[in-house]
Amino acid sequence: MPSNPLEQLPRAFWSVEEGIALCRKLHKLLLPIGYSVALTGSVLFKGKSHKDLDLVVFPCSTANTNESLLRHTLMNFGIRPWIPMEEVHAAWRKKGSDDTKHVEVWRFGIRRIDLFFLK
Repeated sequence: MPSNPLEQLPRAFWSVEEGIALCRKLHKLLLPIGYSVALTGSVLFKGKSHKDLDLVVFPCSTANTNESLLRHTLMNFGIRPWIPMEEVHAAWRKKGSDDTKHVEVWRFGIRRIDLFFLK
């Protein structure tokens, strides 16, 4: 097994059509709890990825947020946490990056989703 926790999930193909469809479903699911989602990364800019789907999750308003409800809603949909932000940052440090944005690796079945959480 690879020593890098970011390489532990099998790679699975994501198309732009799948990314858009998932964003639309998640938007409808998250909007009632005050959040939305946006597509970014290779799937958006190149039309596909053999690694992961990059999604930005953000509150519709910063006046009233509930991260616990957000996480519960995502998990009820079937997206599961895999690699926490601290491990993502540790992997980045090994590569020389001092980036501190809030990114977690989640999974949807065997497929990887990198969630970028905005506050």
